[in-house]
Amino acid sequence: MHLGHKVQQIDPVSKTVHFENGKTSQYEHLLTTMPITNLLQCLSVEDEYLKSIDTSEFLYSSAYILGFGIEGPQVEAYKDISWAYFPEKELPFYRVTWLHNYSDKVVPDISKHWSLLIEVNQNSVPKGATDQEILDMNEKAFRETGIIGPDCKIVSYFIRFLKLSYPVPFLKREEIIGKLVPYLEDKYQIYTRGRFGDWIYEFSN
Repeated sequence: MHLGHKVQQIDPVSKTVHFENGKTSQYEHLLTTMPITNLLQCLSVEDEYLKSIDTSEFLYSSAYILGFGIEGPQVEAYKDISWAYFPEKELPFYRVTWLHNYSDKVVPDISKHWSLLIEVNQNSVPKGATDQEILDMNEKAFRETGIIGPDCKIVSYFIRFLKLSYPVPFLKREEIIGKLVPYLEDKYQIYTRGRFGDWIYEFSN
């Protein structure tokens, strides 16, 4: 296992992975979960079929991922929720996960702490907004909706921008993926899997 190694190039003929730090690794079969668009860009091989694929056709959404660590009582109505979608246009976030309901190990003291993982579509954020402004606008929305009560204090924050958050279906997706995935497997023993490896989310993760 190579930790902290970023893939720079893959030679599928010699079955060699080249990393940015200059190291290499040989393989017999390659299982990858990187976005299939990135995989195509990494492949160093003279293959007319692979070069004919237009990666600009692959659509996706971008999002900010926020984390709130909260001290104080939970609102009763939300105590047993795992996750929920919020389609209301006036809210900046569209999905919230109550992480502490998956494991009490993610908070210091489950008797007084709880945590939220928040997904915010890039288009819901004003252009040029700073990380702090994004955190503030979402905290305000959570307090206004009553998900975070007046007696609660946010004691830790997290924010990260994901350029690729969800793959978006496009007209030629099944045609392209349906041919490309088995082609990579049969010819190069490369197995691309996962949300962006198969460029599909609506069936499963």
